[in-house]
Amino acid sequence: MHEGDVARAAAREILGPGASVTSIITVWYVSGAAYWYGLPSIWPIRNPSDAGRFFECFDAAAASEFDSALTYGGQWQAISYQYAEGTLKLRGFYFGHTDEELRFVLLHPHPAAPLVGYAAQGERLLRFDERSDGDREVISAVCPDLPVLAPGLGPSRFPSAIRRCCIFPSQEPMARPVC
Repeated sequence: MHEGDVARAAAREILGPGASVTSIITVWYVSGAAYWYGLPSIWPIRNPSDAGRFFECFDAAAASEFDSALTYGGQWQAISYQYAEGTLKLRGFYFGHTDEELRFVLLHPHPAAPLVGYAAQGERLLRFDERSDGDREVISAVCPDLPVLAPGLGPSRFPSAIRRCCIFPSQEPMARPVC
């Protein structure tokens, strides 16, 4: 089975079979959408304060590392920026093993309760179910520049961690990651 099909099935398990999803085109299939709205080069959101209302029209907004900083206007016109600012919350995730484009998050103005996500490790597919007595954690943080973090957060520090980063646009010379 192709990992893209596994990612799509995992997203459909999180969102349900009739989900509507918005995203940049790179994750349209794996987002699990039954109905998909591609974010156009000119965003339908004219004011940053309207972003939450726009995203509430969908079951999720999907963002991968590949497209998370893509913007055609101001920096606020990126899904990852809306997440970093708190407009969007984590609804679910799929962290693929072989292809970086198959590492994505599902976001929504209202957080999932409980959070569910999947991670592929080799031939194994791991499921995360949020529980207060659970033995695993999902950590989300807005971090300083990636080059500053890379040496300290590499595989040597957290060898068993499954990670992904979304880069969001910034006025600074280097974009800041959301890890």
